[in-house]
Amino acid sequence: MPVQTSYSEEHSAAYEGQRATLGLTNIFSKVAEGGDIPFGRAVVRGTADNQAKLPSETGQSFLGVTEMTTAWSVNADDLHVYEEHREMNIIDFGEIWVYTEQSVVPGDPVYFRHTAATAPLDVVGRFRKDANTDEADLIEGATFETTTSAGGLAKIKLRS
Repeated sequence: MPVQTSYSEEHSAAYEGQRATLGLTNIFSKVAEGGDIPFGRAVVRGTADNQAKLPSETGQSFLGVTEMTTAWSVNADDLHVYEEHREMNIIDFGEIWVYTEQSVVPGDPVYFRHTAATAPLDVVGRFRKDANTDEADLIEGATFETTTSAGGLAKIKLRS
């Protein structure tokens, strides 16, 4: 029988797309459209009723944030993703961990990026606290709930 002989002193506090609490959360499923979709990304309404995709322009209908699950694959960028044409878990109410492009504090509004900019932070489907010259759309009623610096994990609260 294998025995653990070592352990890390510091573990990650959270992961992108991880539920932040065991409180009331609404989770529903849609099929990934338009390519693989990483965990912890904003998704919008897809072409068909049962589909969702990453945002690609302003004014698209925000559905929620993809939840981290054990049903994943790893892509070429070493991101855990829902593969195209596979069912995704999406959270539209509750608290979830996401990466933020900017420093944030509790109470800041939440915007999702629909237009890519400078990598590695400004990635489609990730989050920030302002529109960044119309490259991101507001998520009505959502707020950041933790303090973090740019490129850090932050907890957001979604109120659908």
